[in-house]
Amino acid sequence: MKLNKVIINNLRNITFAEYDLEKINIFAGPNKQGKTNTIIAVYWAITNYLLDGSSDIESLKPLDDTKKEVSVELIF
Repeated sequence: MKLNKVIINNLRNITFAEYDLEKINIFAGPNKQGKTNTIIAVYWAITNYLLDGSSDIESLKPLDDTKKEVSVELIF
């Protein structure tokens, strides 16, 4: 099974992101741009857990508006 696309809405500092993963991908850039949060989103979507083993979904919500719905879509 191959992960082809990731779509993230309202996860921590990511308002919206869509990644096409058809080829080799490298996540690089300055701090606080969402690289780690992207990995956390994929892991959470697959396992329903965070990297620390907890399932505290509230910690995934954006700090500026905790009423927003978090969504992560994986397309294989």
